[in-house]
Amino acid sequence: MMTKKTEKIHRINGVKVRFSEKKITAYGGFSLLAMFFEKINFKQALSGLMPIVEISPNAMKAEEKLLGFVTLMITGASRFSHMLYLGNPEIIKTVFGLKRLPLAATTLTRYFNKIQNTEQVDQLSEGIWGYLKKVVDWTKIEADWLSFDATVITRYGEQEGAERGYNPTKRGRPSHHPLLAFLNGSKIVLNLWNRSGNTSSANNIIAFFESCYHRVSKLIKIKGVLADSGFYMESFIEAIESKGLNYVITAKLYSTIQRKIYETSTWTEIEPEKCS
Repeated sequence: MMTKKTEKIHRINGVKVRFSEKKITAYGGFSLLAMFFEKINFKQALSGLMPIVEISPNAMKAEEKLLGFVTLMITGASRFSHMLYLGNPEIIKTVFGLKRLPLAATTLTRYFNKIQNTEQVDQLSEGIWGYLKKVVDWTKIEADWLSFDATVITRYGEQEGAERGYNPTKRGRPSHHPLLAFLNGSKIVLNLWNRSGNTSSANNIIAFFESCYHRVSKLIKIKGVLADSGFYMESFIEAIESKGLNYVITAKLYSTIQRKIYETSTWTEIEPEKCS
């Protein structure tokens, strides 16, 4: 260890440069994430979210496995095997305050494969929502539009539920077709249900709508529902109207709909007409 007498001080353009006992790492960006997680008690919440009971006394803690998974997502990994390229595990453990960290993809895949039924999936989903409900300051939102969308995730492998269906970017490739619900203004994701790639956009939308409405209706005022043409179906509209909600749903302009528009004589102006 250098003392003040033996420490070498260099001068570069009049600026003093000397060594420090503090550690330097290329993974310093994780420290900001770790401080944010600490502020929202993220690590403590993870320990009680997973519906999995570990039997082995040597098993890695849930928060250690899940934080390893989170670091993968933050760094842009697209598969579990990228765990091998994450970086120096000792530094990451220190930053996040962990004793252990998964070093192999199989540690995570075996762990997640222990979720084997829909009851456990529902328990996990409700646990995550219960935590997020406490983190979000709902008083700053007050009211928002409830939006629904469906997306396509292309798969490369033998994932369960990956089937051939509508896939605009990779035609013929297996995919999943998840449902998404979010608050349009505040950009908060309320729920996500994964589905096989060969399902339609509106598949199971009514049950999904009821679940999302139940989650948020007591927290904020729902201004209405927004959805694209994939959800234009009478039963969904009836479910929305049963809650007394307004809605804007895109509809394909079939000739029958065009005829109805032409027959309408009374319109509600939502924005003043702009003169060119």
